[in-house]
Amino acid sequence: MVDIASGYFDTALEKRDKVIRQALKVLKPRSNDYDVIVCRGYSGMTVAPILAWALKKPIFIVRKDGESTHSSEKSFMGTLGDRYLMIDDFVCTGETIRTIRDYLKIAHDRAERPEGRIVGLYLYESYDDDGVYENIPTWGTDHVRYRK
Repeated sequence: MVDIASGYFDTALEKRDKVIRQALKVLKPRSNDYDVIVCRGYSGMTVAPILAWALKKPIFIVRKDGESTHSSEKSFMGTLGDRYLMIDDFVCTGETIRTIRDYLKIAHDRAERPEGRIVGLYLYESYDDDGVYENIPTWGTDHVRYRK
């Protein structure tokens, strides 16, 4: 067997059980604070569907540019809500947050619903935030600070 993991989200692949257990400890007590889990790309999809199922929450998925399958060319799919919890591995530039926010706005506009908002960000990797969260509350492991 050959391991072709990319390296940048090995934590979610190799330590998935630990990642899920830790996430549930943080997210379950806050489950009234959000109504939909949102993610983007492989790093989000590695753990977000499992967490959504365990927390009994619907999911909204934003695809990365160029991703498609035989069944859909849509940029996003899932359930719309009012308060979204974003799941990802880490934040570097904030581009994923901005993209998800933009696609949520498009989806809400198309559905003629009031705009939803990202109320929290759960990161399962250890990286310093460096001020890129744009005042979004962050829920995560010890390295992530909660912002009001």
